[in-house]
Amino acid sequence: MTLSNFMERRGLIEGQHGFRSSFRDWVAETANTPHDLAETSLGHTVGGRVERSYRRADFLE
Repeated sequence: MTLSNFMERRGLIEGQHGFRSSFRDWVAETANTPHDLAETSLGHTVGGRVERSYRRADFLE
């Protein structure tokens, strides 16, 4: 919502989805980033309910 609010305050009519899509493409093409980490960075839910109950990593070093 931060990006959406910023864009609205600046009077931009475009949506923020393109930024998220561009970020995901950039991560896939330029970094050796695991799929789960890339999806988590976008706020996407990864894995099933049981898998998520055991995943407690925040992926920060």
